Amino acid sequence: MKDSIVFSTFHPEENTSNTIILSCHTVRKELEHAMQAVGTNFPVAYLESKLHDTPEQLRKVLQEQIDTAGKSGVRRILLGYATCGNSVAGLRTGSCELILPRTDDCVTFFLGSMDRRRKMPAGTFYVTHGWLYDEGHGQSYYQEILEKYGEETGQEIYEMMMEHYQDVGVLDTHCYEMEQLKKDAHAFADCLGLGYTEIDASNSYLEQLLTGPWEKERFFIFGPDHCITEEELFLP
Repeated sequence: MKDSIVFSTFHPEENTSNTIILSCHTVRKELEHAMQAVGTNFPVAYLESKLHDTPEQLRKVLQEQIDTAGKSGVRRILLGYATCGNSVAGLRTGSCELILPRTDDCVTFFLGSMDRRRKMPAGTFYVTHGWLYDEGHGQSYYQEILEKYGEETGQEIYEMMMEHYQDVGVLDTHCYEMEQLKKDAHAFADCLGLGYTEIDASNSYLEQLLTGPWEKERFFIFGPDHCITEEELFLP
């Protein structure tokens, strides 16, 4: 479990808060900005982004963290995740209440709603700071493929993986300086022969996760002693 935690300010033996956050490292910069914006300072455990590659392992690590939190007196856990391919299905809440954004992935956090996400052009590979630079995503994963298979074969493999995309779309969440990110995203798009676009985004979803209200149209609320089912995670 420790190898799956990139950074954590949650130490069970020192915990004095009844609310903590479990979050994907991909949204770390946006979550820290949101915490500063709304004035909260909940303990946070960031789990490594690559756990998404194996939903069963992500579920296992999340469950371990939930169980540990409950034993330390935590009563509410805010999840900096989306349904993420139903990776959260099967989680048992134990003694905690779990609050989860009602979205399919973290891109929808920053677009603000499922409705706006559905109206966006198809074929866009969205990037934020985390999606471009975190291990297992975007530019970082592209470099891993090139190093593993060599320049020529690696390029062919990655282009095949990206063949259904037409553009790299940079989401400006207004949480950090964008100049270098835009430059690197543009270069990434050029390497793959994709178009490039910039999209105005928002961090309001994560801010609302921290403060509430948790309206049922935007959040799942799972009470104590509950096992989350796939049926509950249906997004109309």
